[in-house]
Amino acid sequence: MPHSPIRRTAISLLLAALAASCVSMPASAASTGFRDDFEGARRILLPSSDAAAPLEAWLWHSTVAAAPAAAPAVILLHGCSGVYGSNGYGDESHISSRFTDWARRLNAAGIHAMLVDAFSTRDATHPPATARQNYCSDRAAILAIHATEENDRPRDALAAHEALTSLKNPDGSAVVDPARVAVMGWSHGGSAALAAIAAGTLPYQPFVAAQSFYPGCGLYGAFGAPEQGQSTYRATAPVDVYLGSADTISRFDACDGHRQHSDAAAGAPFTVTLFDGVGHSFDGARCVQAAEGAQVSPWTGVRYDCSGSYDGHAFDLHDWRAKLEADRLALCALTSALDVASPACAAEPIVP
Repeated sequence: MPHSPIRRTAISLLLAALAASCVSMPASAASTGFRDDFEGARRILLPSSDAAAPLEAWLWHSTVAAAPAAAPAVILLHGCSGVYGSNGYGDESHISSRFTDWARRLNAAGIHAMLVDAFSTRDATHPPATARQNYCSDRAAILAIHATEENDRPRDALAAHEALTSLKNPDGSAVVDPARVAVMGWSHGGSAALAAIAAGTLPYQPFVAAQSFYPGCGLYGAFGAPEQGQSTYRATAPVDVYLGSADTISRFDACDGHRQHSDAAAGAPFTVTLFDGVGHSFDGARCVQAAEGAQVSPWTGVRYDCSGSYDGHAFDLHDWRAKLEADRLALCALTSALDVASPACAAEPIVP
């Protein structure tokens, strides 16, 4: 089948904590007792790229992963507002539903999920429980804490890969297949995912695929000037980018400039999907699960209602449709790359 590099659309649980008795962790990933179990996930510590305080990561262990064979995994990279979706400091009452939803989705497919917190322990002025979460539009602060998307966070993803592939079952067998690990990110984390699979970023390339939601593809010139036709980017693994045509933060031209150069340089398949009329963070659209009579998602089978409001914000059905389709495309790309069966991927595009 010929590779189609650009898609344009007109909007055309098994969740279990990783028990210490079930899986042993390497010394570098050992827990130190701060909220070790949270939102169904197990806390693991990772070495940071700047050798400062270790990073927190949250691991959702799939209980439906095929045993005793090692299972695939996806590393999740949050955006500039952090793991907890806070607009300020210390709002750690819950992990953003964007990530917990994806953890459940991946776990149900037999895929482990690890969310890497790039910010909380890097804020030297506050303890993790009250750390700064939002670094949007603050490049100076990102540089100060060593959490850049073009350099530091790809190395965070590499540390996560090494921690995941060091996990052992009680019989000594590997929990995660090192040859089946993908990386996925949103906005700032989407940029990091792009950088992580770019030629030359990491000392070696461990990822088999990348999924990137509305990334900033400029990447501060780390891979040339894509909007001026001067990209140096080459993908070393298949990558899919999801953007909205009304996004004023992440620009299609920059992402497509990288795609064009990567294709010309014989890079791995690079696809950009552009959703008409939606903006940045479109997959944050939330509809409530509804009773009989509401619309039914043809993919999930869940009834939903987008006619009211959620947390004081009006529903945007346009964004919701784009979210459903982008989530389907991303899950199907991941299950294909990780060699996992996914019956939902045979379905037609979602138009609720």
